[in-house]
Amino acid sequence: DGNRYETLRAAYQIIPAESRSILIKEVETLCQDAGIVPGQEPLDSGIDSAIESTVPSNMSEHFGKRNEQHYEPLDDRAVRDNFLRFFCSILGGYERFLVVPDAD
Repeated sequence: DGNRYETLRAAYQIIPAESRSILIKEVETLCQDAGIVPGQEPLDSGIDSAIESTVPSNMSEHFGKRNEQHYEPLDDRAVRDNFLRFFCSILGGYERFLVVPDAD
């Protein structure tokens, strides 16, 4: 749906570039370590129908070869920690933006 894409694109531009780049780099590294290729569909049965994705053609061609290599399992704790650092970096100093109600 185009409206969702436009909302995502606008939100992406608001996120500070440095924090965004660090998060993307860290998550991409974790995915590479786990042998997950860009665009790969989840391999479990809990696929979210709201996420539209496709398996790249080269993934199916190299599937047998991929199994010959040893990959670490995706470290979900490391992914969580990456997002925690990301949110802490963009929300740091949020107190200065709070509106404190008057005592009256």
